[in-house]
Amino acid sequence: NMDCHEPFWQSQRTLTPSRGRGFLLHTKIDFISCRNLLIYLEPLFQTKIIHLFNFSLVPAGLLFLGSSETVGSAADLFETLDTKWKLLRSKGIKNRTMYQQEDALFNLNQSSTLHFNLPNRVARGNHDFIYDRLLERFLNVIAEHYIPFAMLADDSGTLLHVVGESGRFLRIPSGKVQTNISKLLVKELAIPIMTGIQKVLKSKEMLSYTNIRLSDDKEQPVQLKICPVPCRPGAEDLIAIFIEDQKKIQLDTQDSNLDFGQLSEQRIIDLENELQFSQESLQATVEELETSNEELQATNEELLASNEELQSTNEELQSVNEELFTVNAEYQNKITELTEANNDLDNLVSLIHMPTVYLDENLEIRRVSPEAKKIFKFIDQDIGRPLSHIAHNLIDINLDQLIKKCQLTEEEIFCRVCDQQTNCFLLRIIPYRIAPQNYAGIILTFFDLNLLSGEKEVKETGDQP
Repeated sequence: NMDCHEPFWQSQRTLTPSRGRGFLLHTKIDFISCRNLLIYLEPLFQTKIIHLFNFSLVPAGLLFLGSSETVGSAADLFETLDTKWKLLRSKGIKNRTMYQQEDALFNLNQSSTLHFNLPNRVARGNHDFIYDRLLERFLNVIAEHYIPFAMLADDSGTLLHVVGESGRFLRIPSGKVQTNISKLLVKELAIPIMTGIQKVLKSKEMLSYTNIRLSDDKEQPVQLKICPVPCRPGAEDLIAIFIEDQKKIQLDTQDSNLDFGQLSEQRIIDLENELQFSQESLQATVEELETSNEELQATNEELLASNEELQSTNEELQSVNEELFTVNAEYQNKITELTEANNDLDNLVSLIHMPTVYLDENLEIRRVSPEAKKIFKFIDQDIGRPLSHIAHNLIDINLDQLIKKCQLTEEEIFCRVCDQQTNCFLLRIIPYRIAPQNYAGIILTFFDLNLLSGEKEVKETGDQP
């Protein structure tokens, strides 16, 4: 990774191959990343490469090495910026004597070579690569002198490899490049080879045809051998195809002369089977698509039905909302009427200045007038308590008994009562009517009798009667 101030074709030196000289260096580089490469080189070459990096970097240029690499004896040329990540900055010191030896390092024509200290797995990989190249060259040599023309194809008829001269047997058609062997073979070989491949794939045995004459070489028939290639379990099947001149071999008793009519008929049958299989697959696909379409249609109808139900539910909710709005308006009117009635009652009670006590059906206090506190020892927390729990100033009277009698008979009771201050009252115990002939609760009123005799006014004004 190298970032430069100017394009490589305008720079002073570059790391491109130089004919007869090895490699040239590229200068004015801002950043060089060389990670985990120097550890495979000998110390001498490591030192030379570090000096070359320093020569190529601009002053204050950055060098990024691997975690296990160091600049070694060239530490005076670099400043360490990060020890962990091995990021160094060039000090700008240029030792040109060292860089004059760059051709001795990179020139491939010199006797000195780079010795890599590769790990075992890298050495094995390099050995395998060299072995494969050697084997390929060896196969090319024996194919030229001993092996007839051969091809390697997979079970779908795709051509994978060719050994030998293919000009007599293969043609490249015009148009898009084809890899299927049936499109590349000459017409005299296409039918027997494709038919033979199908038979070999089914039987897993070698098949041979003889006396095949090509249109450009009618005097020299050829022999065809088709063999299955052993493969790993689960791997695709491979087929090897050998074509050679018939005069160069001794005919095998198992070989059969080529009958184009029979092979054509067999090829037609194979193609018809493939066509039938394709049609059945297409029909199955069409049926699956129709089934999927029907399911989607059913799902769409269900969604439409659900949408209609939701629409109906929405309309019902709208109707319920309107009804609730109407009921709410009625309740609001009732609340207004009750407020007005309650205000009238409060004004009436405060106007007559008469001690009054309202009890519910359980004989618990529901409401009291302010004047009733002169007879009963009421406090604000007594609302909701039984009247029998409240103390009073009345003498010689069983108030609870009178109240229960009125509740039982539902008839009004009158009696004269006096308090401890000798004030006399006319007590009226009246059933609380909530509907015609229906009562729930009791009302107690105390009328001051002193107002009738005039004694109260005499006491207040001081006049004689």
